[in-house]
Amino acid sequence: MSKLASRFDQIDRSLTAHMARYGITLLRLSVDAVFLWFGFLKFFPVLSSAADWATRTIHVLSFGLLPPPAALIILAA
Repeated sequence: MSKLASRFDQIDRSLTAHMARYGITLLRLSVDAVFLWFGFLKFFPVLSSAADWATRTIHVLSFGLLPPPAALIILAA
């Protein structure tokens, strides 16, 4: 095995061990960041391109019992 191939193999093993140890935690943190960001944007309907779509969906799912402004605040929270 060449020196370069050996070095790549060492790096690969190191990255694989690192991801095996911390991969799930990193995935959770990244998904949490996405949910927090999009939830935060819902407090500012002008900034959120999905606010109208989200409020209409919640309105339909609640059979019209939850008005869109309240649905947006609940969804954001």
